[in-house]
Amino acid sequence: MLEHRETAEKIKNIYQIDDTFPITDEKYDNWLKKLLNKTEDEVDENDVYTMFSQHELEDLAIKKAISFIIEDPLAGEMWDGQFLEQLAKEPIEKLSAYKAQLKELTTYIEQNIDESMWDFDFERDEIMEGYDEFRRAVSKL
Repeated sequence: MLEHRETAEKIKNIYQIDDTFPITDEKYDNWLKKLLNKTEDEVDENDVYTMFSQHELEDLAIKKAISFIIEDPLAGEMWDGQFLEQLAKEPIEKLSAYKAQLKELTTYIEQNIDESMWDFDFERDEIMEGYDEFRRAVSKL
């Protein structure tokens, strides 16, 4: 079974990032400063979405996306299946460190996605399209 371990240490300490930078882009810099002072357990789906979008701490984003998908195969901040799609778009070099977990995640998702998860065929089709993209990316690892 897939497992995920978190740490109570602040992200800035784990990744050795100084959080005393000047605020130039208020929304982004404030978000980053808050993120750096969280523990990995405190990182939420919005943080993961933003990490992928801003290309910040992508290793942590991958790790957290995997843990959110374990909890809910359709995990995402903005739409169902978003984290699968975001993982599929990550460079293979970044994903390769998580090869075993991602391959295991593929099997896990197949066992945990069923017809009761959506109300309409188009929802299923969109999610399965994103999942197929994820599977193709994982198969290249």
